[in-house]
Amino acid sequence: MLLREVVKYIFVKLNTGLNTNHSYRLLLLFARLYRSECEQKAKRDRESAQKMSINFSKLLAQEIEKKKKMKKTPPSSKITRTNENDIDDEKMRKKADELMSDEVFFAQFFTRKPIEDWDTYRVHRRDKPDEFIPGLFYVPEFIHEEEERRINRAIRTQKEAKWVESKGKRKILNVPAAPNNENTPLWINALKKALRETTAMDGQNEANHVLINEYNAPAGIDPHFDGIVYNPHVVIVTTTGRALMDFWPKESADEQKEQEPVAQVLLQPRSLLIYRDEFNDTNGAYFLRHGIRHSSSDDASKAHPPSVATIIEKGEENVANLNRSALRHSIVFVKKNMGA
Repeated sequence: MLLREVVKYIFVKLNTGLNTNHSYRLLLLFARLYRSECEQKAKRDRESAQKMSINFSKLLAQEIEKKKKMKKTPPSSKITRTNENDIDDEKMRKKADELMSDEVFFAQFFTRKPIEDWDTYRVHRRDKPDEFIPGLFYVPEFIHEEEERRINRAIRTQKEAKWVESKGKRKILNVPAAPNNENTPLWINALKKALRETTAMDGQNEANHVLINEYNAPAGIDPHFDGIVYNPHVVIVTTTGRALMDFWPKESADEQKEQEPVAQVLLQPRSLLIYRDEFNDTNGAYFLRHGIRHSSSDDASKAHPPSVATIIEKGEENVANLNRSALRHSIVFVKKNMGA
């Protein structure tokens, strides 16, 4: 505030006869001081946010311990389902389709509440669990199973459309998604609405470009940076299968140097991933290279804990050697810059 008052004082003096050259030099000096003060405040805010961030590793350990205690509960106290309630899943799905069409479902029942505390979903560094990566968020179970089922069915109906073959066994489908585009599929509009409602992607960041990726194991995608073609705000919804995504440091001059990912996230079915610019930090998520290794298995032992929590809790698989899903679909939402 003091610097602002000084600058105002100089402007007043400029209009009351103070030496012009001297005043402009003072103005320039205080403008630099004021900018320095703003940069220091921004740095303090970032450091404060990092200190307040949640240590997911500790939370995960606590949750697993709770699950173990629950499993030790005597069988007599557990609720068992009768044969009358044990309805075949396929019959339930058919009944759901009879009761409600996809058109009605996506138009009226695909709704979300705003996510109030995005800090809960921040992704932390592999080597520094107490430090988050600016702009990187992972939300498990963003869509529920019935939504997943209907979306996957909609994707399968796109098979006759123009899928583009990419490297390996990866295919890409461009879907019209510009605002008010009559050709945008209803289910894409429903997902865009959910992203707006949760504030995952709204306002000036709302997507006008959607890609559906189809991966057939061991297909992946090489580490890359999305560049300036897109607005620095990308959302990925995984609907089928799972795969480990790596986030790598920006390319260095020394290409021979062996590098490790700064973060890893196991993209599970029904999950949402955001990587975007935050704090104008060029070391943030959007400016990192990201990719999925070409492999039939993934070592997720150092992945973001909430992304592997369900696997650890079940104890049925080794997170250090997870079989890659034979088929994986992901939907990428992004805003393509005009003229790009």
